[in-house]
Amino acid sequence: MAKELLKVHRSYLKEIKLVTSRFRVHSISHITGGGILGNTKRVVPKNLKININWNSWKPNPVFSLIQRTGNISSAEMRKVFNMGIGLIFIVSRKDAAKIQEQLKKHKIKNYIIGEITE
Repeated sequence: MAKELLKVHRSYLKEIKLVTSRFRVHSISHITGGGILGNTKRVVPKNLKININWNSWKPNPVFSLIQRTGNISSAEMRKVFNMGIGLIFIVSRKDAAKIQEQLKKHKIKNYIIGEITE
């Protein structure tokens, strides 16, 4: 577990340049301490709702190990950890599949994990 947790932070510059050079991006959320919702709510207007489909990706096994070992609830895990999602692009629904295709062409793992609603 220590080896996994002490890995050098990944730079997302390649992904950011690739997406922002070709598509309109409403916001970008870098998921650090504070989890997906805690970080993403900072870049989404307060009158909108963030809906995450927590089953749209499989978190790295280290998160299951942390959860089991520490007897941590799923809600608390989501509040504290990025659960394997390091960066979120908030884009229009019509561009999402095209962006996903572009990232896959460059062998960049990605997921559509939710939506922003009123």
